[in-house]
Amino acid sequence: MTSFIQLNLGCLSRNCYWGEENGHAYRTARCSSVLLESERKQILIDPGVSYDEMKILLDERCGKKIEDIDYVFFTHLHGDHRVDALKYENAVLYANSLEIQELRMSGEEKELAARLLPVNDVSFSGVRPVWLPGHTRGCTGLAFESKYGPSLVAGDSVMTEDFFLRETGYFNSWDFDVTTDTIQGIKQKYRLIIPGHDIFFINDTPQSLKGDFIYDRGHESYEKVCSKNGS
Repeated sequence: MTSFIQLNLGCLSRNCYWGEENGHAYRTARCSSVLLESERKQILIDPGVSYDEMKILLDERCGKKIEDIDYVFFTHLHGDHRVDALKYENAVLYANSLEIQELRMSGEEKELAARLLPVNDVSFSGVRPVWLPGHTRGCTGLAFESKYGPSLVAGDSVMTEDFFLRETGYFNSWDFDVTTDTIQGIKQKYRLIIPGHDIFFINDTPQSLKGDFIYDRGHESYEKVCSKNGS
């Protein structure tokens, strides 16, 4: 069984379900950062605060040192999910290969792009990568068994519980239809959901699905994602 600690409570720059307009930023966005511990390995997911702030969070929330982190996993590579990424010098950095490819093609953050390893088909000691496209093409979560049952760090495939219940994507989503498909798949499989920008919550309607990945090569949305990628 894998233990998890939500290190901080993220927030959105704007939230349409609070009556806020998508065209205006009301506050600075901050993602939720999570620490998974499985078989004595420490996996930090989406560092959304500065390196120095993360030191404090790790100490206050679980008594860990930042040097204890074995892996840093990015659900996707938007800037608010990879704050001070290069400062984690002792950790191995992972992201979905689609995210890495887009970062390299942009010509930005060349040092980070060189350090990133593709997470596809890699297992982190009982923690499974799950492709969750919609917010971005390569958005990927981590699935694990917790004391709550089947659990998922969803990243921005699920922004908050409000977006989850309404099966909708954020205003800057890459594809809203694919986001809806992804959320519907998550609803059927996982009981504990850790969203990208809010506190974790319990999904009371999970049903068993075959396989670990929401999207595999047999799913119609796999073809849609690939076709939009030009593959």
